[in-house]
Amino acid sequence: MELETIYRAIFKTKENEDHERLEFLETVVSGKVAFGDQLVDLEDAIEMDGVEYAMCPEFDYSTERHLEEMNAIRTTREWYKRFGSTIKEGKERIGQALKTAELTSVLNTLDDCLQVLKQYREETEFMNVLEAASQTPKEYRTSAVYATAETLLDTIINPDSRKKVYEFVEKYEKHLIKNFKRIAIS
Repeated sequence: MELETIYRAIFKTKENEDHERLEFLETVVSGKVAFGDQLVDLEDAIEMDGVEYAMCPEFDYSTERHLEEMNAIRTTREWYKRFGSTIKEGKERIGQALKTAELTSVLNTLDDCLQVLKQYREETEFMNVLEAASQTPKEYRTSAVYATAETLLDTIINPDSRKKVYEFVEKYEKHLIKNFKRIAIS
């Protein structure tokens, strides 16, 4: 499911509304920032902006504000990447970073914005975690898949996402049985 679809469902807004907020959320998810005519990693953009700001002999409000926006995105992304983190856990730090960056459109709807990110993470990112578990060395793979699935089921609330976890484990078990029968016959 696309981030924008989840955003529209939670915010119940029309197309082309809330551009700043949606762009902020997309940047948090992707970790990429427009820098000139290309997309660069968030950390690289912060570093390049910091160098530019340090070289400026007088106070430069726009560059400082842009740096603060990047820091707010970084703070939000750190929360976003910690699977299982609750909205309550990140709200204070993210709220302070948004206030410093003067991103009031996001700050005024912070609970909803974090809900969008949480739901998107639940619907997309967990499959990457399961796939990574299924790629661990063979002697640890089954334990890794089961432990990862158990952890995900403890943190995921969305019923569709929970169903996908169960389906993944079922598919993995069928693969194990197929391999076991193949080895037993040989």
